[in-house]
Amino acid sequence: TLQTGTEKDFECITVSKCGKRIAAVTGIYSGETGGSIIIWTKDANNSYSILNIPGKKLTVSGQSSTRYGIDFNHFFSNMLCTSGEDGGISLIYIEDSGTYQIDNWKAHDNIVRSVRFNNSGDKLISSSWDKTVKIWTAVNHQLEFTYKGHSNYVTYAEWCNNDQSLCSIDLYCWVHCVSVIDDKLLWKTKVFDRAGWQSLIRHINNFIAVCINGNPEVYILN
Repeated sequence: TLQTGTEKDFECITVSKCGKRIAAVTGIYSGETGGSIIIWTKDANNSYSILNIPGKKLTVSGQSSTRYGIDFNHFFSNMLCTSGEDGGISLIYIEDSGTYQIDNWKAHDNIVRSVRFNNSGDKLISSSWDKTVKIWTAVNHQLEFTYKGHSNYVTYAEWCNNDQSLCSIDLYCWVHCVSVIDDKLLWKTKVFDRAGWQSLIRHINNFIAVCINGNPEVYILN
């Protein structure tokens, strides 16, 4: 059992591939304490130290911002990314000493609902309420790709097919699969007959699993 160090709810949580670190976004409330990140690091004795990063350090403006997405780099376990309502993305570099560095940048013109590293850890994908999906380099956050095919808020995006394509879902549950090589729409389909303000996509083997808030079903695509 982990001590959280806070009484706030968590919006989302991620675990590093090596299992050494766990990170969570505190409740989605704006304000002085809203959107902070808590990171637990396991030591050689299987005890956890806690690092709390205030939300106001994770924005371009320096003001607290609700945080949504969070993901550890699959290749570098000391790097994670997070996104927020201000349209920004933050890269956090965690030192073994317990200190950290943050690199913030303006990525979208509206809320960034999700952010995910690719398998090799050198790129990340973001989805936004500005109706776009973007791919960035992880180190210097250069924009490499933008998909503009959705007609509504994009609530989640995931890497697929060995990072050769992406799958994204919008508010009205249309899932798009797009080649990131030539920006070609490979297919699209509607998975639920209701709005999905919060959603999740996972690519597992040859299957794509989709779920949305308030719906007990998981839609499987292959």
